[in-house]
Amino acid sequence: MKAILRSGYIALAIMGLAVSASAATERFGPFIYDPQTPKDLKLAGQIDLRSALNFRRAFDAHPEIERLYLDSGGGSVQTALLIADDVHRADISTFIESNARCYSACAYIFFAGQTRQVDGRLGVHQISSVGPADEQSL
Repeated sequence: MKAILRSGYIALAIMGLAVSASAATERFGPFIYDPQTPKDLKLAGQIDLRSALNFRRAFDAHPEIERLYLDSGGGSVQTALLIADDVHRADISTFIESNARCYSACAYIFFAGQTRQVDGRLGVHQISSVGPADEQSL
């Protein structure tokens, strides 16, 4: 009888671990998925050459994602454009929370959102120019 009870406790313990593990946040490079908010994904960090693949992995694992929260200083423009294309095609909305920032290459992702909201800081800069004829004027 003790062996049966022990195996029952072990099974319950394993089941408990499985439940705890499924409630844990998942990282896909700079992207964070929290099962407590299943329709949200957060970009927290630099956009590097692997970020587009990491975004696709996160979205493939959680196709219910509808909102992307951005907090990034930027990074690779080419990679950001790939992510922006995926965001646009999937009709994902983009947000910058009050304590977050989205600078440089991150802005491409932000502007690709189906709907967009900025409560934090959005930093956009022009492409560099060579001479006065290429300068931006107000």
